[in-house]
Amino acid sequence: MRYWCLPPPSAEPEYRNYIAPKLNSELEQHDSDGYYNYRLNKQKDSLFLTKQPIICEQKDAQFHFSLKNTWVKDHLFHIEGEFLVKGADFSEFYVSKYYCVLRHCESGKQYAVALGQIKQENLGETIGNFNGGYQACYYASMNLKGIDTAGFEHGKYEMFVSLAYQSEVFSHQIPQLLAINEQGCYFDKL
Repeated sequence: MRYWCLPPPSAEPEYRNYIAPKLNSELEQHDSDGYYNYRLNKQKDSLFLTKQPIICEQKDAQFHFSLKNTWVKDHLFHIEGEFLVKGADFSEFYVSKYYCVLRHCESGKQYAVALGQIKQENLGETIGNFNGGYQACYYASMNLKGIDTAGFEHGKYEMFVSLAYQSEVFSHQIPQLLAINEQGCYFDKL
């Protein structure tokens, strides 16, 4: 495609080639502000932006959730485990996003922290799928280094893991609280 460019005052007019940027056909971006998940994706030649609550109950969804490992140290805490939703199959990382969502028990303030993903074989077997496709359904704090709570409001928090997949959000509440104070953080009974 060629566009006419205005020339400098004393120059001859010229034509320049303009190439429209090509969007990756696999454009799939998720982000959160603590309360909502935002999804930017491309379908055919159109871009779409959707917004959904970051904590969302899907009562009819068949899923498997497990918490495999947790630890706390000073102001850091770590969670990792499996979260699979039947039909939300993905073997690559860019298709979905996991969040650890903390909701303050008194003020209701929420923090959503992106979790990393780890590929594990045979995860689909936990929901009866033996054909693969669920290898990237294992979540953990980024680089297994923990989540820093030093800047969070003190108090007790309900904890959720949310999975943003396509235009849906699936959430599961972790059956313990996270308490944060000036000394650090610790897990407490729900």
